[in-house]
Amino acid sequence: MGEKGGLMDNTLVVVLLLIGLTINCADGEFDDPRKNVNLAPWQKWENANQCLLNITSDCSTKYTLTYKGWMNLTAADTDPYCKSGCKDHTWVVLDCVNLMKHDYEFQDSSTTQTIRDTIKQGCSSSMN
Repeated sequence: MGEKGGLMDNTLVVVLLLIGLTINCADGEFDDPRKNVNLAPWQKWENANQCLLNITSDCSTKYTLTYKGWMNLTAADTDPYCKSGCKDHTWVVLDCVNLMKHDYEFQDSSTTQTIRDTIKQGCSSSMN
């Protein structure tokens, strides 16, 4: 029962954070979350999630990192993702998330480091 309670608590926290972020964005308030790194734990979660809202129109939503975790790209996606700047944009988002909450864990249990390692491996193999 402890695991289910913890999962439900985490899900509730994520939902509340996303609602708060949606309200802030709807009000036209979208500040750089990195402006203050000395935050209370709940603010770290909120700012890490706000980092994930940093999207670019240059990358397909298929290539956009979200709170869910790794995008699960196919082999055919590797070159477009790695060479179009989407990889670099994802690195910037990961840097932001890591700065806000170094132990951030995505919904799929991946961490910023496991996603970085996956990107490095996938993009380096596409260069060969």
